[in-house]
Amino acid sequence: MHRSRGSAVFYNRASLAATAVMRVVTRLKSIPRNDSTMRSSFAALWIRSLTKPELHSLINDVKYGDPDATSRATVFVASESFGMWHNRARAKLCRYFKNHPPPDDQCKRMLDAIIDRLIDGRFSEQFKDQLSMAIRFAPERMADAVTVASSSDRGYIRRYADWVRHALNSSSTTPDGG
Repeated sequence: MHRSRGSAVFYNRASLAATAVMRVVTRLKSIPRNDSTMRSSFAALWIRSLTKPELHSLINDVKYGDPDATSRATVFVASESFGMWHNRARAKLCRYFKNHPPPDDQCKRMLDAIIDRLIDGRFSEQFKDQLSMAIRFAPERMADAVTVASSSDRGYIRRYADWVRHALNSSSTTPDGG
């Protein structure tokens, strides 16, 4: 919708916002649904190009229970990307998945990626949300990863390993019945 005033055309802000939302929805629908047949290079391409509004939409779709969105989100969490707002989106998804786990194969994909990130030191902001989810899903695997990460020559990896060890120890204690 637009109104003409003289030779200038003024667009209604609501229609511009609606157009932007439609572009995001159209783009999200073009994201591959079956990640088992998706080549990793293509996966990396669609993940790297995700924008903040698209990530918000993906997170909302996951929270509404869309299985395709959940599958795409687990691929996203397991992938390496450094786009704007990507770490924040991973943190939000991991906090959600921590209490609403996806299917086992998707959990394993995320766990493998998170453990590799910890051991290799390929992490940045809000990584503790990923670690918390991994601890909830597989405390034994995280304990094994901590053993490896603790022997790293890089101090920041050892600090995160110590944090995971502390989280594992505090989550394994049970309150006494008194």
